[in-house]
Amino acid sequence: MRGLLGPLASLTLYSASSHMAMACVDLDANTGRMFNNCGYKVIVDFKTVGGGCFTNGHGTEVIAAGGWQGTALAMSCGSQGGWQNVWAWCAYDDWVNGTCTPYAQ
Repeated sequence: MRGLLGPLASLTLYSASSHMAMACVDLDANTGRMFNNCGYKVIVDFKTVGGGCFTNGHGTEVIAAGGWQGTALAMSCGSQGGWQNVWAWCAYDDWVNGTCTPYAQ
């Protein structure tokens, strides 16, 4: 079920540019798949913070319009809990033009 999070996980979304609709890029926390529901290519910077083995889990992906990309964000850390996923994204063309820089804080 997309968009549902386990009881130990919280989700924070940071939009890197004010001219983008925040619901356009989404993470399925159960599968670790990042979905691009936008009508254009995006670049996404993401990381897992807190709780166990993926404290420093980080990555950047380019996702085509209507596409998805698997990440390591949903991987289990055994009994470790208390983690959250954060990500920031930009329209790919804005990133290429230097008008937007995605950085998951």
